[in-house]
Amino acid sequence: GFEKKHKDLTLVFFACDLHRLPLADECVDYGIDYVGTRHFGEQHQMFLPDLLTKYIRKGGILIGTYHFFDEGSKGFQHFPEVSQKYFDKHYFLENLTASQWALTDQDVVGPVNEGGKYNAYVDDNNLYQLIYTCRKRDELK
Repeated sequence: GFEKKHKDLTLVFFACDLHRLPLADECVDYGIDYVGTRHFGEQHQMFLPDLLTKYIRKGGILIGTYHFFDEGSKGFQHFPEVSQKYFDKHYFLENLTASQWALTDQDVVGPVNEGGKYNAYVDDNNLYQLIYTCRKRDELK
C-alpha cells in the first residue's frame, strides 16, 4: 500500500477521536483540517484548532476548510440552534483570531446551492467553503 511505496515519507493520517490522539505534544509540522472543525465542534462543543494547538509545533501550519452559509440563510434552520454557529464564518474567524493561531491566508470558494441526496440542507441555500492557512504563534495569545 501507501506505506510501502513511500517509505521515506513521514506522514500520519488520523480519522479518529481527535481529542484522544496518540501523539506527543508539539510533534506535528502540518495539520490538515477538512471540515473537521465543524463536525468536531457539533459533537463536542469545542473549537478544534484550539485542541490541535498542543500537537502542532510552534511555527507549525494548519491548513483547512470551513463550510459556511450566507448570513440569514435558511440552511441554518436544518440544524439545532446549538449547531448553527458551526456554519457561521464569523464564528470561525473570531475563534481563530482569539486563539494561538495567526491567519496567514484565506480564500472563499462557492457558492454551491444544490446538495443532492446526502446534503439536502444545501438545496436553495448558498453554501461556501473557506480555505485557510494559519501558523501557530510562538507565544500564547
